[in-house]
Amino acid sequence: MKTIIIVVGIALVLFFGQRYLVNKKKPKKKTIKQKPYTPETIEYSGNDKEFHDRVNDHRIRDNTGKVISDRILTEFAVKHCKYMVSKDKASHDFGLKRADDIREYGFKKVGECTTTWRGGIKRTFDAYLRSKGHRETIEDKKYTHFGSHTIIVNNKIFNCMIFANRKSLTKV
Repeated sequence: MKTIIIVVGIALVLFFGQRYLVNKKKPKKKTIKQKPYTPETIEYSGNDKEFHDRVNDHRIRDNTGKVISDRILTEFAVKHCKYMVSKDKASHDFGLKRADDIREYGFKKVGECTTTWRGGIKRTFDAYLRSKGHRETIEDKKYTHFGSHTIIVNNKIFNCMIFANRKSLTKV
């Protein structure tokens, strides 16, 4: 009797298991509809220029290549930096959504560095380099484009830097 129950049990598992495997739908890959966008560099000034210059100086020393300032990435950095000021803290809130939104403009890999710090741009950038995750983002060879925004409130620096690479450097 035990043998029959075991055999029937195995048969049921195999039968329903096969049906499950045959009928199981593979998850569809998320396709991202690209928005028309021609890469557009921007000229930074003030604190944003200093962050951009420090990133590129570091990447040159590290032999990872310069990043190009980009208008769209900067717009995303501005929006997120203003959000951080409103919360009075550094955050990666909505980072996955932001990355998906950025990919719609033809960017592929996306990373970001955010911080609040006191003590000047140099000390803030040095703090980024002491953070393993931020340092890896800054030094990633795959990143070709960059957007940054800095807001200073009561001597507290809020900064958001977004790194990405383009699927192609032509109009999409």
